[in-house]
Amino acid sequence: RGAIGFLLHETATSHAQELNTWLGTMDDWPDEWQRSWDMSDFTIRLTPELALELAKKAQELVESYRGRVPDGTEGSAVVRTHLHTFPRASE
Repeated sequence: RGAIGFLLHETATSHAQELNTWLGTMDDWPDEWQRSWDMSDFTIRLTPELALELAKKAQELVESYRGRVPDGTEGSAVVRTHLHTFPRASE
């Protein structure tokens, strides 16, 4: 777990840094982009099988948008989407 754990923690840190950068610079973006972003969290009870299904379906949905907007399209930007699905102790 050493190297893999380190990589996972670095990825989580990178995700937090990217979101923090957006939050700190979003006022510099056009109004359309300021109204088009999202930061959500959901807590639902699932089995391991359903959690895997949810993660796969979310990834498939994101992938379905890949390539829909050609490079250089006016008003477009590269968009980051972070997906995290993990169990938590009952609250």
